[in-house]
Amino acid sequence: MTWPAILLWVLIAYGAVSRGPSIIYLFSISTIFGDLTLLPLSFTGGFNLPAQTVCAVVLITKTILPLRGRNAFMNMALDMRRLGILSIFSIYAILTAFLLPRLFAGDVMVYSLNAAGSESPLHPTSANFSQPVYLMISVLMLFSFAIRAKDHEFLKTYIRSILVAAVLLAVSGVMDLALNDVGLSALLAPVHNGGYNLLAGATIAGQTRVTGFMSEASVFGEACCCTLSFLMFNFSYFEQRMRVAVVLPLIFILFTLTFLSTSSTGYVGLIAILSIQALRSVMAFLFVGERHRISVRRLAILIGASLLVVGVSVSVYQSQLAHYQQLLNAVLFQKTASDSYIERTSWTAAGMAAFLATHGIGVGIGSVRTSNWFVNILASTGVIGVGLIILLVLSIIWPSQKRISNENQRLTSGLKWCLIPVAVMISLSGTTPDPGVWITTILGLLYALKSEVDVPAKEIRNSRALNHAL
Repeated sequence: MTWPAILLWVLIAYGAVSRGPSIIYLFSISTIFGDLTLLPLSFTGGFNLPAQTVCAVVLITKTILPLRGRNAFMNMALDMRRLGILSIFSIYAILTAFLLPRLFAGDVMVYSLNAAGSESPLHPTSANFSQPVYLMISVLMLFSFAIRAKDHEFLKTYIRSILVAAVLLAVSGVMDLALNDVGLSALLAPVHNGGYNLLAGATIAGQTRVTGFMSEASVFGEACCCTLSFLMFNFSYFEQRMRVAVVLPLIFILFTLTFLSTSSTGYVGLIAILSIQALRSVMAFLFVGERHRISVRRLAILIGASLLVVGVSVSVYQSQLAHYQQLLNAVLFQKTASDSYIERTSWTAAGMAAFLATHGIGVGIGSVRTSNWFVNILASTGVIGVGLIILLVLSIIWPSQKRISNENQRLTSGLKWCLIPVAVMISLSGTTPDPGVWITTILGLLYALKSEVDVPAKEIRNSRALNHAL
C-alpha cells in the first residue's frame, strides 16, 4: 500500500465521522486518483478499489442509514411518479447479472470484461458480481444527491467541491507534464499502483501523452473534458470575481491538458463542447433580448480575438504546425487505422451481435466488454433495461410544468448541456455497464432541482438536517 493510499484512508475515515462537508470534497477530489487502488492487488485478488468508490459508499451510508434519509429514500424508490423506475431497473439489472449468463451460457460469443483479448463463449464470471455492485453504487449516488440537493447549501458545497477538484486535476496534469520533461516521472509511481490494462502507449505522433494521476491518457483526457464541460456550461452560476480569477483560467488549462492528453475521446468531447457553445450563442443572439445580445457580441469579440492569436501563433511558429497536424491526423483523422480503434470496434460489434443473438434479451450485467456504453447496456440488459433507462432519463430532464427559481433554472439548463459532451464521450469509450458516479450525481442534482416546487417543507427540513449531520 503506497503512502497516498494511506493518506486517503485517513482522510476518508475523518470524513466518515465528521459532521462537516469534508466527505463531499473528498468525493470530488478523489476523481483525480484514477490509477490508485486503496488496497493491494494481492489482497483483493486483482480487483482495484478506487478512492472515489469508497467515498461514494461513505456518502451513501451517511445519507440513507439515518431514519430521515431512509424514509426519504423509500418514498422516492417506491413511488413511480418519482424514482420508482430507477428501482425497477436496478432490480432487473441485478437479475440479469445472475440469470442471463447461465441461460445463454455457451451459446453466445462475447469479449469478457475479465479477458478481452479474444472472443469466448458466454459463461458466468466474477464480473457478474462486481459490475452490479459498481452499478448499484452509481444508482444509490443518484438517490443520495436527489435527497440531499433539496438543501441549497449542499448544492453550493458540491459545486465548490467540483471547482476544487478541477484545480487539483489541472495540477496533476501539469505535474505529470513537468516531471516527464525533466525525467522524474518515477516520482509519481505511488499514485500509479492500480492494476488496469493499458490500451495505448505513452507517446503518439512523437507527442508525450499527459496522464496526470490516471491509468492512461485517454482516461485523463476524458476526465478533463467532463470537468471542462461542467465549468463551461455553468459559467454564469459562479460569482463575477470567481469567474475571472478561477473559472476562466481553469477552462483554458483544462482545454490545453485535454489537447495534450492526445485522447481521441477527449478531442471529440472538445468538439462537442465547442459546437454546443456555438449553437447556444447563435440561439441567444436570435431569440433573446438586447441585453443578452450585448453579452453575445462580447463573446464573439473574445472568440475573434482568440482566433487572431491562434492565426498569429501559427504564422510565427510554422515549424510546429506540421507536428500538430500530424498529431491531429493520428488522433482523429487516421484513428480508424490504429490498433486500439480496431480492437475497440470489435468489442462493440461483438456486443451488438450478442444482443441480436439473445433476441433482444441481453447477456446480463458484467458479461460483455464494449467501447460504447449505450451498446453495452443494450447488450447487457436488452430492450427492457434500455427502455427503463430512457423512461428514467426523460422523467428527470423533461422540463417541469411548474416554475422554479431563476438561479435553479439557470443551473438546471447548464447541467443538462454539460451532460451532452459526456454522453458523446461514453458512446466512444464506455467499456462497462456502469455510467459512473459523475453522470448519476448530475442526474440526482437535476431531479432535486426539478422537484423543488413539489417538495414539502418537511422534506426540505429533513434534507437540511441530513446535510448538517454529514
